[in-house]
Amino acid sequence: MTEGGTRVPAIINQKGKGVAGSISAEYTTVMDIAPTLLELARLTPPGTSYRQRPVYEMHGTSFASLLSDPASEVHADSEPIAWELIGRRAAKRGRWKLLWLELPHGKSEWELFDIRADPGETKDLSGEYPEIRDSLIADWEEYAERNGVILRDRPPPY
Repeated sequence: MTEGGTRVPAIINQKGKGVAGSISAEYTTVMDIAPTLLELARLTPPGTSYRQRPVYEMHGTSFASLLSDPASEVHADSEPIAWELIGRRAAKRGRWKLLWLELPHGKSEWELFDIRADPGETKDLSGEYPEIRDSLIADWEEYAERNGVILRDRPPPY
């Protein structure tokens, strides 16, 4: 959930295309991989059904443009992105990241970080920017509702 676990490199080699040796710091997520591969293969995403069977609609954004232009944008700074795993929660919008980690890994409450200025997530800015914290909490709650997130009433037993 923290930047140490989510800010990871990806290496892409598309023979004969792209800008050799280029590096981009653009934010992408695992949800962006399938839309990217479909676009590169010139295929249309299935929507909500595939071969007459219901499927979940994809939520990612293709980053195919990033392969030929490392300066291109995949997710606008105004776009909220949220995720969760085993009760741990996060929401991000631009430079701001909201994080909930249970004890002893965190405070068991929402913390707000400016990940451009503080990528190590060392200074909780919730008290200084309560309006940003509250808007990111709303983003996370919308994500949780849309995706049917069920939170455990206690942390995992490990």
